Amino acid sequence: MPREDINEPMARGNPSQIKNKDKRAKVMAKLRTGKKKDKRKRREENQRQNLEAVTLGEEAPRKKPRTQENTRIDEPTFVKDDDEEVQRGELAH
Repeated sequence: MPREDINEPMARGNPSQIKNKDKRAKVMAKLRTGKKKDKRKRREENQRQNLEAVTLGEEAPRKKPRTQENTRIDEPTFVKDDDEEVQRGELAH
């Protein structure tokens, strides 16, 4: 029975756990090429969507950049700018 499944990164966990340098290098190479293929597919899909939008006369969809402001989690303890007490100046230090 072939034991190729042992060399797979998911079968062994972390590829850095593989002691044999040659096997580890092969597993990492497979992992890297898989990631590159996935990235290429995503890029081609985005290009295809942009091309379709342009041919239909629409604007190409843009991704919203991740900033501190739009990734911040709202908490009930945050004081908002439109709060009545802040506008009256009751919480001034």
